[in-house]
Amino acid sequence: TRAAMEWSQQFDSYCERTDLTYWSEPVNAVTNAAFLLAAFIMWRRLRGENLPIATLLVVILTAIGIGSYLFHTHATVWAVTADVVPLGLFILLYLIAVGLHFLRWPLRAALVLTAAFARRLWRARTGPRPGGC
Repeated sequence: TRAAMEWSQQFDSYCERTDLTYWSEPVNAVTNAAFLLAAFIMWRRLRGENLPIATLLVVILTAIGIGSYLFHTHATVWAVTADVVPLGLFILLYLIAVGLHFLRWPLRAALVLTAAFARRLWRARTGPRPGGC
């Protein structure tokens, strides 16, 4: 179907990628292991702790490493989704954690902060974009 074709469509719309082959971005692909290493280190540090937001951040960090690797090797619509969705979720959950744990705000205030940021981010995403490298 047309929707499935678009989902698997490859693209080369940014400067690091030189072509559409699998290893066109070897440095970007391989350095995603750093996300996985950081997630592993934090998972070990969190063992036995009852810190649900921190645990969820570690899970999302793992997804960032995997998703970014997939994007920088496959360069498809589905792979860019696997790259940017975990990044967005991490940012939003981190903002909630900042509101709750660093600023010591009530949950409602932390959610309002995060929603305001998400709204601003969404507006920036849908606005005009500079072209080229």
